[in-house]
Amino acid sequence: MKQLLLILFIGYSAISYAQTKKPLYITTFTATGIDDKNVKKTTATFASATLNLRLTQMGGGNYTAGKTTDQAKKGEKPKQITITVTDAEKVPIYFKSPADFVSYMSERGYKVAKQKANKFGVDYTFKKK
Repeated sequence: MKQLLLILFIGYSAISYAQTKKPLYITTFTATGIDDKNVKKTTATFASATLNLRLTQMGGGNYTAGKTTDQAKKGEKPKQITITVTDAEKVPIYFKSPADFVSYMSERGYKVAKQKANKFGVDYTFKKK
């Protein structure tokens, strides 16, 4: 009986561990104006149901994932927001291939909903599994 309980406990623990998703860290850079003095950098775990990211090929064959948007209102200073997939210490993560990136996102509970190749990489829309 003790062995059966031990086996059930180990099995439950293994299943619980396997279902635990790793955190997805997104670092946001918000730049207002044209000088580097007005840049805010924040990092947070990300848990939205949908996420749009661009995988861009860098020199040396590595890829980075992120997205940049211009969010300036008429009459205000230019404002650009860039989000980047990073680790908890705000260091960008480099991927070896698009498949490596998709696998990384899958480990964090996301699946590809759409993808479209572009000149420098791939645009992805991910949805929570």
